[in-house]
Amino acid sequence: MRQIEQQNLQHHHLKPHRGARYFELALIFLLFFTLGGAPAPHVNETQYLAKAKHYWDASYCPGDSFLDTADAHLVFYWTVGWLTRIFSLETTAWVGRIAAWLLLAFGWQRLAWQIAPSRWAAPLAAALFPALIYWGNFAGEWVIGGIEGKCFAYGFFLLGMTAMVQSRWTATWIWLGVASAFHPLVGGWAVLGSLFVLLTVERAARPSFREASIGLCLGGLLALPGLVPTLLLNSGTPTAEQHEAARIYVFERLPHHLAMLELDPKELSWKAMRFSWLLAAMLGVWLAVNRGKDETKGDIVNGKEGVTQREGLRCLVVFAAFSVGMSLVGAGLELLLRNQPDQGASLLRYYWFRQADVAVPLATAMGVALLAGQLSRRIADESPARSSPSWLSSCVVLAAMFTAGWHLVGSVGDRWKNPKPPGARQMATLEDWQDACDWIREETPPDAIFLVDRQAQSFKWYAARGDVANWKDIPQDAVGIIDWYARCRNVYNPGGSERAVGTLANQARHRIPTLARDHRATHAITRNSPNLRLPVVYENATYAVYKLDR
Repeated sequence: MRQIEQQNLQHHHLKPHRGARYFELALIFLLFFTLGGAPAPHVNETQYLAKAKHYWDASYCPGDSFLDTADAHLVFYWTVGWLTRIFSLETTAWVGRIAAWLLLAFGWQRLAWQIAPSRWAAPLAAALFPALIYWGNFAGEWVIGGIEGKCFAYGFFLLGMTAMVQSRWTATWIWLGVASAFHPLVGGWAVLGSLFVLLTVERAARPSFREASIGLCLGGLLALPGLVPTLLLNSGTPTAEQHEAARIYVFERLPHHLAMLELDPKELSWKAMRFSWLLAAMLGVWLAVNRGKDETKGDIVNGKEGVTQREGLRCLVVFAAFSVGMSLVGAGLELLLRNQPDQGASLLRYYWFRQADVAVPLATAMGVALLAGQLSRRIADESPARSSPSWLSSCVVLAAMFTAGWHLVGSVGDRWKNPKPPGARQMATLEDWQDACDWIREETPPDAIFLVDRQAQSFKWYAARGDVANWKDIPQDAVGIIDWYARCRNVYNPGGSERAVGTLANQARHRIPTLARDHRATHAITRNSPNLRLPVVYENATYAVYKLDR
């Protein structure tokens, strides 16, 4: 009891008062806002929010081939998507972003204070975390950006990690169940990782079979709203079609996320090398942490003595090691099934490489936070000399501060140089694109269907009209994926060519009326030069809108 009282006094001394905690939370949120606050739409917001709006309002873009496909993200539609009934897509994006960043900031602060209960260590780690993801990712994962279901999933994931390092296993699986409801793959992989960590903790810290069963069952029940729609996507679809859809999804559309060995050898080598640097950084931080004696313990939970900082960090490192192991398994599956693409794709579509892109930076950033806390206590002469951080710890913290600052300044600078919304950066002249879409929204029938350029993913966002296809808007169900791919091949690969012609204006003029009849398109929008010699109903300095007969 006396030890617990002493530990409470220690945490009272280390932790800032309530006002300072709120300020720290606001600072973490501000960091996330600065890094992710590009103008809407962000890359995936054109897809997620348009689908959410169509879910609640079928009169939005009626007849759009993507929006009419099966709905996979019902939890996101019910928690965020309904806002599209009240607000514009842009306002909904900002409301969703703010909510997600607040959740992420709260979860981050909770986890950081369990690993490194020192003032201002959490904001340092929060600035470092996205920098490490950006510079070290292998499969293109991100956490701080536009709004979609996985942003909330990662917020609840952080709360689950907090419970895990506290050995509160029931709470761990409850939080990860909520994460799974928002994004089954983010939450599902995290559950597997937590079970692996459980195998490595001391027996006294493990839950009883009854407690574990209750936690997993409760988490599973909470995950059902996200799992059930996903499992029902291909209900009744023949197996051959499911395999073909998986092949398209993995090897044609998303090899940069799902089939890394399909990448150009130079790109693959570069990604593998920078991820190796990230792994080396995590190991270096772990070695620096282990050079000193670990005496500080985490929060008191339910009257029980908290785990040590080092033990909490060890759990995150083990979780990261599991994630790296799953990446290696994914690479092995891709190699073994290289001559069986249908079967291989059916396994690779579960994002074997995603979790490592987040887990390794997470463990690294939290380790740096721990070292920063030790260093600050040494400067304040609050810790005995035997636990003082070495020169290695000091170098690690300084390098982390430089990396985080460099990334923050670079992100702001890049946005200053190119202020276009990420979801519309493919367009030649944003102002002309927006003007053309504004005219379309005001002057064409609500049920008009457009042929658009291959990278015109923001068309529905600005014009509120349906399109035949674009390369970004891939459905989630097998039937929808196969139909989408056939549309894209027909529209953008003339004569079955392997090389796509992404701009309609660069295609043979006689093809456009044929495509209009094939896909019941009423209009087309593309670059105004070369002219397609079709009836022009609107034109500006960059884009032309054509009326088509179908």
